[in-house]
Amino acid sequence: MDPRKAGAPRNRAAPVGCQNVTAMPLVTDVKDSARYLQQLAIRLAIDPAAVLRSARKVGHELAMERRLGIRTAHRGFSPPGSRLGDASPSQPLRYEALEEVERDIVRRGLRLDSFVDLGCGRGRALAVLSKLPWSEMVGVEVDPAMAELARANVRALPDGWKQARRIEVVEQDAADWGVDSASAVVLLFNPFGEPTLRTVLTRLTEGLLASGRTEGRVDLYYAAPVHHRVVLEVFPGADASALPCEDPGVYHYGLTALAGVR
Repeated sequence: MDPRKAGAPRNRAAPVGCQNVTAMPLVTDVKDSARYLQQLAIRLAIDPAAVLRSARKVGHELAMERRLGIRTAHRGFSPPGSRLGDASPSQPLRYEALEEVERDIVRRGLRLDSFVDLGCGRGRALAVLSKLPWSEMVGVEVDPAMAELARANVRALPDGWKQARRIEVVEQDAADWGVDSASAVVLLFNPFGEPTLRTVLTRLTEGLLASGRTEGRVDLYYAAPVHHRVVLEVFPGADASALPCEDPGVYHYGLTALAGVR
């Protein structure tokens, strides 16, 4: 569903299903697993179907961590420092959502020139989507310790999985980042608040309007898009559509120079 048509005025509030960013706890170790099983036992009597869906998701998370040989399930509780002071605590996007993003990229036939994960955390998105033959992948992370963990996880990927030509993790504030490709795919999992998001989108507009870039395009995948009204304010002509996934919801926005505010 096009969020611009979902409500008036142009659905400035967060899309339905995207307000709750942390609906289900992530499992990171044995103690977390025990606590989670206790919660499942309590919830089982309330809503058995929901418990089974939740257990299946957790099982898939653990299976993918083992398959890729990486450790990305940890959720941060303290936000890192950032220039505009609105960074969010680190948490990984679910594997199922990333797999849906991958299918959408392939279905749309997007160019695989450049992939950027703003607020890449421990590098889960870089790891999963590196199975596509990108010319380059960049993870932007403001926390130096988290950036180093992301590099380690990328190095740990099994032989035969990684098809991207180059993967780099840079320690940088997203507010200072600027796209340097005429065609890019950008991923956000609600890594920062409205001030930084507006700054990022404004820099995208400036980049797309730069000399020789008027035909450029950025495909933005925004998970848990609690500030999606900001996207529509900076790019009022953006094509927007929901991917068939939930917890959290993911929206795709096609951003071009003509779609942005002049």
